Amino acid sequence: MMDHMNIRREQGERFAALLGAELKGAIKSRGRTANDVADRIGIERATLNRYLNGKRIIPSSTMAVAAIEIGMEPPELVRRAYERFKSSTEPLARQAANDGQA
Repeated sequence: MMDHMNIRREQGERFAALLGAELKGAIKSRGRTANDVADRIGIERATLNRYLNGKRIIPSSTMAVAAIEIGMEPPELVRRAYERFKSSTEPLARQAANDGQA
């Protein structure tokens, strides 16, 4: 059984991956490329791609600068990722509650 700390860490990593995925989708939907955005915000292309693909946790400052670069408000990007996070974790929370009642 996982302890509370491990669950929270995994949830944080899941949210970070969703944040990267949202940014990746936003970049593409605006007709931009990750390489172009990386060049414009001054980070290595491979680093941005690791963030977008959930291989590394994107720093909030990098997320904000990238969002602004593509014409998106950073809170909107976070909201979208959080909505996806909530919808992906609600079934797990219900299952845990049901397991506790057995």
